[in-house]
Amino acid sequence: MEDLKKVAANPLTSFHLLVELSQHENFAIRYLVASNPNTPEETLIHLGKELPNEVLENPVVELLKLENPHSYFKRLSLARDRKTPPETLEKLIFNSRRFKHELAVLENLITHPHTSSRILLKLFEKLNGMFILKNGRVSGKPNHIIRKVKEKLNEV
Repeated sequence: MEDLKKVAANPLTSFHLLVELSQHENFAIRYLVASNPNTPEETLIHLGKELPNEVLENPVVELLKLENPHSYFKRLSLARDRKTPPETLEKLIFNSRRFKHELAVLENLITHPHTSSRILLKLFEKLNGMFILKNGRVSGKPNHIIRKVKEKLNEV
């Protein structure tokens, strides 16, 4: 296991091997892959669902944000930054390209101190309108996110 940890942490490890290690059952291995600057962007996005802090602290993320200011990493950074103004938070809801897959961004929007009840209501409406009913049941809806939005709205 220690050898795998060294491989996962090594910035000279091939991106193909890092992709493979990103799916390893051991959390410590995935953690090290999320921090490795040679990890491909798509793999970082995948790992960002489980390890958003580690991914955002990866040194390559700053370059990726500069390269593409509308990237997942930029949106996640803005959602986590407590200085982000409400207008920008609202834009994050409507400008997300892969909204269903950005649960880390959504969770940070919900708990952000500048997220108003108006923004939460818009987020709730967008979440409820995105999912298709199958056999009378909602398919693929992130119920834990919707529950968090409802709880936050009850606090306001």
